Amino acid sequence: MRRAPKHVVRTQESVRRPRVDKPYRSRWPNPSTLAIGLHPLPWLPVSTNSSSPVPPDAGSVTTGLLAKIEALATGGRSTNLKLLRGKSGMALTHATSALAARGQRHLFAHVEAFCLFVGHARSGSTLVGSLLGAHPEVVIAHELDVLRFVQWHYGRDQIYSLILRRDAEFHSRGRRHGSNGYDYAVSDSWQGRFTQIRVLGDKKAGATTRKLAERPELLDRLRTKVGVPLRLIQITRNPFDNIASVSTHGKSLADAADRYFARCATLAKVAADAGSGEMVVVRHEDLVADPGGALSRLWRFLGVTPEPAEVTRCAAVVNETPNRRSTEAHWTPELISSICDRMAYFDFLKGYGYDGPDFNFNAENRSTAGPL
Repeated sequence: MRRAPKHVVRTQESVRRPRVDKPYRSRWPNPSTLAIGLHPLPWLPVSTNSSSPVPPDAGSVTTGLLAKIEALATGGRSTNLKLLRGKSGMALTHATSALAARGQRHLFAHVEAFCLFVGHARSGSTLVGSLLGAHPEVVIAHELDVLRFVQWHYGRDQIYSLILRRDAEFHSRGRRHGSNGYDYAVSDSWQGRFTQIRVLGDKKAGATTRKLAERPELLDRLRTKVGVPLRLIQITRNPFDNIASVSTHGKSLADAADRYFARCATLAKVAADAGSGEMVVVRHEDLVADPGGALSRLWRFLGVTPEPAEVTRCAAVVNETPNRRSTEAHWTPELISSICDRMAYFDFLKGYGYDGPDFNFNAENRSTAGPL
């Protein structure tokens, strides 16, 4: 205690009393004080299963607390998952997904398979993922990047909850994606809702393949975490169309080709390491030619029965012809020959070739060049 000057008379009032620390009042709600039986959150899709109905009072106290947490952390901005980047964002998502999962566990009791898209960006996987989600027992998130959450040691139910949330966000935006504003919505379908969830999954093929190239062990970690059979879907497209599409985003055709075949090498390794019946390759051109047949085969691959009504509705939204971006690019004979040489090293690219004007190359014109 500080001494008073000698000329100051010490009185009871002038003596500084010891400070009594008040309990710390954090602006963050304490999760341990929340009730166990939490209601579903606003982003939870509607379930019509009578055995596990969604409580009607979704606007519960838990919903308010989570909204307050996210508003404080994001400054009132939209809580789209894209904003939640970096360590602080992942910590926030970890907290909110843990709270949400506590009220959604009963929805995950019947999950029998986990679907993961691998492959290249701009190959048609967004269309396939959205169409698969039209089934009443399938929910596929649009570009959640599930392996990122596996890296951060999220729990199974947290990942499942984020899948529901991401799918609801995409559905609330009308299922429009890309610079061309392509509409992936199927009218009168089960997109954005479900009866009973038997298949959950994520569609972010390019980023998933890139992560597996750097950390292939993530696939085994995902298998262990979900505890159900893994179903890998690879959508392929004519390499010339795919490379041309990627080159429109600031890359030269040569750089886009190098990137494309680096991903092909990763996909070949993933296929070699996959278990029996764990991976399927679907050509975008086959989907366009027979959308009903291709979707029915994929639904059976996931372990669910195709619904005839959903097959018809989904087939109606698929374009009659594939988008041939390769016809808009300026190819050189040397680059065409190089691409065809490298295509011959991958079984899933057999039959593809350059069919543009002026040149006549295909995947059978193989030289001694390597795949990379």
